[in-house]
Amino acid sequence: MTKNAMHSLYDIALRKLSYREHSTKELTTKLWEYSEDIELIEEVLALLKDHNYVNDRRFAEIYARSKSSKGIGEIRVRQELKIKGINTEDIANALSQSEIDWFELALKVKNKRQLNHQHLSFTERAKLQRFMQSRGFTFEQIKYAMSDQET
Repeated sequence: MTKNAMHSLYDIALRKLSYREHSTKELTTKLWEYSEDIELIEEVLALLKDHNYVNDRRFAEIYARSKSSKGIGEIRVRQELKIKGINTEDIANALSQSEIDWFELALKVKNKRQLNHQHLSFTERAKLQRFMQSRGFTFEQIKYAMSDQET
């Protein structure tokens, strides 16, 4: 492992991070395309973590805020963060510190999807509930969002 290879891989990592935050797992995968030397990749990642350029907790917080602003629910955000290699503790912290009201977000998503606020048929209601479920909202959040239909 040469010092030149280390600097080259470090520069590549910084370039990737200049576009957006990456989790450690994501960055490892991206760096693997440039070098199959796992020790070199781990050394670069350690250096990036020392400089706080890679921080899984910060990544999780930013990711949760970003996805919620796009109408994605808590369950799906949690699953996607898990896939991106974020540990359970960092996921829990990100979701609790994000101050996102998942119930109100579910209501907002439902209202955006159902533009005409007329009473829904059973079929339309079921379709809307399945849509919200696919967006990652819990049963309780969906029930809360749909409750304004019953009044």
